[in-house]
Amino acid sequence: MPILAKFFARGHLKVLNLFSASWSVILQAYIDDSYSPDGVFVLGGYIATAVQWADFCREWGTILPTATRGPNGKYCFKMSEMARHMDRVLPFYKIIEDHVLLALWCKINIADLRRAKERIWSDQLTMFWSVPTQPFWMCFNGLMGMFHEARTNQDALIELLPLGQKVDFYFDRRSARDAGEIASDWDQFAASQAENIRSLYGVMPRFEDDEEFLALQAADFWAWWVRRAYERTATKILRGTEFAELNPRRAIPTIGFTFSEDQLVEALISKVRTGAYGVGPTVSIFDAKLDPRPEGNRVMTLNSSMRARVRRLLNRGG
Repeated sequence: MPILAKFFARGHLKVLNLFSASWSVILQAYIDDSYSPDGVFVLGGYIATAVQWADFCREWGTILPTATRGPNGKYCFKMSEMARHMDRVLPFYKIIEDHVLLALWCKINIADLRRAKERIWSDQLTMFWSVPTQPFWMCFNGLMGMFHEARTNQDALIELLPLGQKVDFYFDRRSARDAGEIASDWDQFAASQAENIRSLYGVMPRFEDDEEFLALQAADFWAWWVRRAYERTATKILRGTEFAELNPRRAIPTIGFTFSEDQLVEALISKVRTGAYGVGPTVSIFDAKLDPRPEGNRVMTLNSSMRARVRRLLNRGG
């Protein structure tokens, strides 16, 4: 739990004295989403040590009254709203620059995901697309899987985030509908990773309130800029010029992952075969791009209540 970050957000500065120096090497990632309807969907945020996040929250809190108020009247930094007050954004970005180690993101196109689902069919079962195949969860799986894989084979990342240090992930709870899905699927997801990657996972990801965990507001900032960069031109994010108008003082190391429609098809088929209630390797599953879907073969969406009912039936049958 990000005790330091949360307590500093509430002004309890003396809490730092209660913890040992080991807090300086605890790594925490804070992630939020940004998307356009049927367009780009991004999960993005920053990684820093617990102590760095504590310092961040103390400084962020001092300038938070220059941000906008939420529906409850509390000040909260939302980049989509602050975009109309860009002159007030710079001080917030300077604080981010001063404290984070790494920026990361995962991006898909919502329309690509919809088309990917439409391409998959089977002559042995009816395809139901449920919560784990929503844009958030597809990006979640992509980010959690690819980030840790990259940690094991990129020297720059290994130097920045030593392999002996696990990273705990925290997401904005408003980003994920049906956040309870993580509790039922996390063990299966972690177990499906290669052994050298599995050992890098920290605690099960948590979903928190961005008004209490101020680092999530920095994640909101980054996710918004990544989405805007991809909507304008994907090359800007690669050139590192997305913050030119904010006059950055340093280039924050970044790592990002994107998934094409074809890659999403592969990921969805893998979910059908090997997910928590996968059908296994023997059931025929086809890609309509290669094997046209027969007339009458349907694609259906399974909502959370229907999914819960299916879970109960499957568990009862097992």
